[in-house]
Amino acid sequence: MSDVNSLEKELRSVKHYKNNRYRGMDQRIINSKELAIIKRIFSYLNKERRDYSLLDVPCGYGRFSPLLEKEWKFTSLDISLPMVLECKKSLSSASNQDFLVANIKKLPLKDSSYDCVLTIRLIQHVLEKAERIEIFKEINRVTRRYLILSFYKRSNIHLTFRRIESFFNRSRKKISMLLWKEFKDEVESCGFRVLKVFPVLKYLHASHIVLLEKLAV
Repeated sequence: MSDVNSLEKELRSVKHYKNNRYRGMDQRIINSKELAIIKRIFSYLNKERRDYSLLDVPCGYGRFSPLLEKEWKFTSLDISLPMVLECKKSLSSASNQDFLVANIKKLPLKDSSYDCVLTIRLIQHVLEKAERIEIFKEINRVTRRYLILSFYKRSNIHLTFRRIESFFNRSRKKISMLLWKEFKDEVESCGFRVLKVFPVLKYLHASHIVLLEKLAV
């Protein structure tokens, strides 16, 4: 019974997060910009073919699922069962989608399982280089060709805002902002090359979405 109560509590927490995460004006702008960029990337890739398979990891509550549902066959994966359950609710019963609960650093998938992997809003929370490398290598193992990834590129303006906010909110989580060379060196060392770079909100926000291609072995 305690496990059931715990799951119900987590589900309520996820629902609250979903309903409130993008309510602020700044976050609504960021959300719309990210969606627009991902649509642009899909349009670019669809010029080549339209029958891609995609892994959305971490999928969270399914922020991108309605968009993905219109495009390709995909799998939603997250380390959190409540997140995956909430994600499932965001789609139609006829959706061509699978669901998995697992850790991105140890994916229960065969090599080259998907044409593309989508990893958004994760890497800025990974503070250690060794852990980022571990994630990039595992993604490289399961993707056949592409990775759509977001990261925070070092921005003095954004960093200043973060420091001011942290002064008033000591519980605010730390994030990693990487120099472009740092990021490029890390992904290239894991077998990727950069194809396209999209600033989410140029000059004002550190978030960038990058289209990467797996290098041939």
